[in-house]
Amino acid sequence: MQKANREPGVYRQMKDPDYRAIDALSNSDLMAWAKGEGVNTIDPRNAVFGTAFHAIVLEPDVASAKLVGLEPKQKRKDYDGPEDALVLTNSDYKKLMGCYDSVKEHPQLGKLMEMARADRDRCELVVVWIDELTGIKCKAKIDQVTDNYVWDWKTTNSDPDGFGYSIGAFMYHVQAAHYLIGAKACSLGPEKFRFACASKRADKGHVCWVQDVDTSLMCAGFKTREILMSLYAQHGKEQTNENL
Repeated sequence: MQKANREPGVYRQMKDPDYRAIDALSNSDLMAWAKGEGVNTIDPRNAVFGTAFHAIVLEPDVASAKLVGLEPKQKRKDYDGPEDALVLTNSDYKKLMGCYDSVKEHPQLGKLMEMARADRDRCELVVVWIDELTGIKCKAKIDQVTDNYVWDWKTTNSDPDGFGYSIGAFMYHVQAAHYLIGAKACSLGPEKFRFACASKRADKGHVCWVQDVDTSLMCAGFKTREILMSLYAQHGKEQTNENL
């Protein structure tokens, strides 16, 4: 992929391929490097459920144009429509609609979704900034901002009781730190972070909820990111280039 130079700032309604092309370090890149993978190598096609969820919640026009739910016996490999379609198996499509219906019915998240749809300038925000500690250009794609919070919408196989463990296990607290630092650098306003969660599990009723990151874990997220950024500044670029 050809890299694109973007000046620090806020970019609205940027398409995912254009975001991925920005020559800057994302949280996913940093986490992949920390695991020894060089740079983020996740195939976007493998993340189609999460992308479809974001579309149906935050960008209904995109969902309407691109979301495809296959028939029960159809497989993705048999789909011959547009390449940029968000193609879900029949079972995944049912899970997606279960998550969506649950969000609509939730008193807080339903309102949050409507706020995003009413003010598109406050959702799907790409921020690019220069990290104060290392001088490395960084980037993030923030799902939504309100007056008080940076929000990240997530689907999960967990539930409200277990998601706290997932935050630590999947380093979501480091993601939260990365996003808050980017939001502050680009003067977006909010200084607190929340997850908007929806369970993919039908047996749990596709429960959805608001998840805060407690203060101690948030502090750990900032510290972990600081350590990883320092190490990446010393060794990361060399190792990343070797993998190109």
